[in-house]
Amino acid sequence: MSTRRRRKSTPPPALPKTNGEVRADLVPQIPYLANTASETVVDALIDNPEAWQRSAGGSFYYGNTEKTFVSIGDPRLPPAVNAEEAWNLVIQVGGDEAAQTLLYVMAKCLSNDKPLEKVRIHVNESLSFRGLKRHAKGDYRPEQKRAEARRFRLLSDIWVTARDVVEVKSGRGIRKKAINVTSRLIEVAVESEEDLTAQRRGAQPRLPAIVSADGTDVPYAIRAGIGEWAKPYMDTPDSVRHMLHKIVQYDVTTDAQRFAMRFSLALMFQRVGASTTIGELLQAARIDTPERHADRFKDNVEDAFERLTRDGLIGGWRYNVADTDLPRTRWVGKWLAWKLSFAAPQAALAR
Repeated sequence: MSTRRRRKSTPPPALPKTNGEVRADLVPQIPYLANTASETVVDALIDNPEAWQRSAGGSFYYGNTEKTFVSIGDPRLPPAVNAEEAWNLVIQVGGDEAAQTLLYVMAKCLSNDKPLEKVRIHVNESLSFRGLKRHAKGDYRPEQKRAEARRFRLLSDIWVTARDVVEVKSGRGIRKKAINVTSRLIEVAVESEEDLTAQRRGAQPRLPAIVSADGTDVPYAIRAGIGEWAKPYMDTPDSVRHMLHKIVQYDVTTDAQRFAMRFSLALMFQRVGASTTIGELLQAARIDTPERHADRFKDNVEDAFERLTRDGLIGGWRYNVADTDLPRTRWVGKWLAWKLSFAAPQAALAR
C-alpha cells in the first residue's frame, strides 16, 4: 500500500437539475453504442487477451457463439494458415488504442454522405487526432505510422458474426428464419511511400508494413470503410458524433484518460446504471484494482470522472455515502463499496 498522502475525497457539487428535480435517475446513455455488435467488438479489443478462446479448428474468437461474437483472421483461409499471425497482431497492437482507431473510423464513415463507402484517412491525421506528439521536424516517426497501419490491419482481420432474422416465402405465406450474418469489421486499403532513409542504408525491398513486421515502406493514408454490421448506426445524431470524437482524443497512455475512455464506454453500453458502486464500475470498464499505489489509482479514477464531466460525456457525479473519510490503511475494500451516482449529459436530456 502506498504511503503517500491521499487526496481527500471532497464530494462534487450536486447533480444537475431538470424541471426542478435532480435527474440522478437517468443513465447517461448513448444508444449509438448500446448495441451488441459494437459492444462485443470493443470488448474484444480492450479485454484481457486471455478472454479470447480458441476453437477446435484453431481459430480465435471472442463473445457468445450462440449470439454475437467476433473472430480473428480471414475465414476464407484454413485457420492454421492465419490464426497464429492474427493472434500475434492482437497482442502487439490491440487494446485501447485499437479501440480508439475503430471508433475514429466509425465516426468518419458515419459523418459521410454514404456511410458504407470508404473514407480516406491520412495516417498523420489519425495519429494527430489521438493526441500523439510529432517529432522535432514536424512529422511522425516511420515506426509510429507502421504501428497505426497495423492497428487498421488488425481491425480488418476481425469478422463480426451476429444473429438476424429474415423473411422467406413459405407456400403462400411468409415465415421468419433465424440466420447468422458475418461481415468484416472494416475494409482497408493502404497507401504507402518508400522509406528513402532505409533505402540509403542499403535495405532491400520487403513486403509492405501492413502485412509484414519488417516492412520498410511507410504508410501514408488509409482507405477504410465499415462493414454491413454497422447499418443500424446510420442515423447517428450529431451530438453523439461529437461525444465519440471526444473519446478517441483521450491519451490512453495516461491512466486518468484511459480510465475516462473505459468509463464512458461502460456507461454507453449500459453495463451500469446511474447509481452503482466503484467496484461494479471498475469491473464493467474492465479495469483491475492494483495491488500497489492504491492512492494514486483512486486519484486517477476521480480525475477521470472530472474529465468526463468537463467534456460533456456525463452531466456530473458524486459519492452517495454519508462519510467520505477512509482509514489510513486497508481502505480499498471500503472505497470499492461506495455508491456512486452519475447524471445524464445535456445531449441525452435533450433527446
